Amino acid sequence: MEITICERWTVYVPPPTESWFLDWVLRAPKDSGIHLTAGLCAYRALAGLEFRSVVEYFGGMGAQSLMIRDLFDPIDHYVFDCSAEAVKHIQDQIDGVTAKEADSYTQHVPADLVGLDFGDLTVWKTREGEKHRDLLDRVFAGHPEGVVLTDVACRYLHLHRERYETLLGDGSCSSYPAYLEALADRLEALYGYVMVGGFYHRWSTVMALAPEGKRAPFLPTPSSPVGLQVSS
Repeated sequence: MEITICERWTVYVPPPTESWFLDWVLRAPKDSGIHLTAGLCAYRALAGLEFRSVVEYFGGMGAQSLMIRDLFDPIDHYVFDCSAEAVKHIQDQIDGVTAKEADSYTQHVPADLVGLDFGDLTVWKTREGEKHRDLLDRVFAGHPEGVVLTDVACRYLHLHRERYETLLGDGSCSSYPAYLEALADRLEALYGYVMVGGFYHRWSTVMALAPEGKRAPFLPTPSSPVGLQVSS
């Protein structure tokens, strides 16, 4: 298969034989494409900063790796993913990246820029004792110059509103944008990082965080560039 990412990068992948990001791409190409556009917008929100080292957890198809290399051209660039197929794909097709098969939740590599493309992060998983929180704590303890992370609460917010509000406050989850503002407040309170770019749609939101800067409003993910185009 030939896959074009954000109308700029083309990669070639065989059909997946195990469950990894590519499997979701083929099942929901429109939503996964919007997610990639949001990722590009979030990384662009950090433009102007210099990142000599990068680490990505949950590397997937390497789409965000391509964005990072194009925008920042880091010297050291590490990617972790638990899928052997994902790791082989990144090693074979993305120059300048060292990809390793590993459980991202057990890894820790300090870097100037950290990508946390969680597939299941919600505010509920920022509680102490959660593996997501443990990874977040390790990342921010390294004082990176930028962090880009994914939240996926939108689709199920109506089911978990009361639970989330025990962490975020009464009325904080009246809508997904309201939830996101409260989540950004929580991350800032926990780690001191400001949300300088955030782009959302019904499946996921990608947020860019920096240790200082002006808080940005959350915006709907733009329709351009097209995040994903798949052809056999």
